[in-house]
Amino acid sequence: MIRYLFTRYIAPFKWRFALGLLLLVGNSYLTSVLPVYMMNVIDEGIQAADIASLTVTMGLYILIFALYVGSMYFMTLVLETLGQDILIRLKTDSFKKVLDWDYQHFTSISPGKLVTRVEGDAEKVRFFFVIALVTVLQSFFMLLFMGIIMFRTNTSMAMLIIYPLPLVIGLILLLQKFIYPMFKKVRKLMAEITSKVTEYLTGLDIIKVYGKEDLYFRRFDRDNREKYIAERNAEFGWITFFNFLFMLQEIIIALILKSGAPMILKGVFTYGALIMFIEYVRMFFFPLIGISEQVSQIQRSFAAFSRVYELHSTPVRIRSGQKELKSMNGGVVFSHVSFSYKEGERVLDDISFRLPAGEKWALVGETGGGKSTIIKLLLRFYDIEKGEISIDGVNIKDLDIQSLRQDIALIE
Repeated sequence: MIRYLFTRYIAPFKWRFALGLLLLVGNSYLTSVLPVYMMNVIDEGIQAADIASLTVTMGLYILIFALYVGSMYFMTLVLETLGQDILIRLKTDSFKKVLDWDYQHFTSISPGKLVTRVEGDAEKVRFFFVIALVTVLQSFFMLLFMGIIMFRTNTSMAMLIIYPLPLVIGLILLLQKFIYPMFKKVRKLMAEITSKVTEYLTGLDIIKVYGKEDLYFRRFDRDNREKYIAERNAEFGWITFFNFLFMLQEIIIALILKSGAPMILKGVFTYGALIMFIEYVRMFFFPLIGISEQVSQIQRSFAAFSRVYELHSTPVRIRSGQKELKSMNGGVVFSHVSFSYKEGERVLDDISFRLPAGEKWALVGETGGGKSTIIKLLLRFYDIEKGEISIDGVNIKDLDIQSLRQDIALIE
């Protein structure tokens, strides 16, 4: 499946994909070094009271910031257009495959599920390339570059940021285990309420005829309250998590100020470096949250692609022949035809008849007797198990399916 994903949907755009990744790494690096150039502005320009140095360092800071904005713009442009191209290719392949499906496939899957696979699942695959993968890789490279810069600047100050990492990771794991499922439940309840409201409004005239307004209002009120409680709990958990993380962030900043101030007084640390580390504290934890948020999204994207892949790999059992149906002068012949929808449950067993050209026949019988089945077999919606069906003396398996169906009408 992974090989199919890359060969069919990434390989055709490999250079654009590579450019997007290159821009992503560059943007992550520029994001990480911005505080370094801020440090230079403070130490070499403001602290040194040197106008020339201040002008140069400010110019470099503005240049790096402009490169950061430009790389972000082009990265988003490249990856978004890539995602759209993958999406249209995926949807086109899916729809073409559905059009090529045998009739019997449509009896085993609902139209709603087909729409979900062609539209919804394809959109989740696009989300993987444009959002999830970008967020995870960008967060990883930002953490890597920031870690290298901090340890090269001052190891003891860097360790003040690294020490709380186990606690932060523990909080993120709690977020994944308890809070994300709450939001998932909210989305599920929202979908159920939307479905029920649509059903209620569609059948509103029937509800009024039978005087069931109060019953359906109570049902709606019960479902709405359940969603309200679920959403309230999810929001409470989310707010608690972020406030705790914000508090932890401020504690680390206080520790950096406590450790950095004496070093500044001793002349072994600078004001600019102190500001840089405070900036890194504010930047450091959110990439971790970004990675944790996208892990479940990546899982959902791969689950969606597995469903799309299942659709694409569904074999076509009924193959079209090559011969054109030029006329029906020879009539239709069923010769010892047997067929069953389910194995062991014969619907037609050794059926033979000849319908001469120009005659009008009516098939009469009890429900489930096989009348519709005979027509569907004639149109090759299904293939027979035994026997032969022929038109003008030609086996219908040898006929082009489009040619066959153009000359036979089915009204249900």
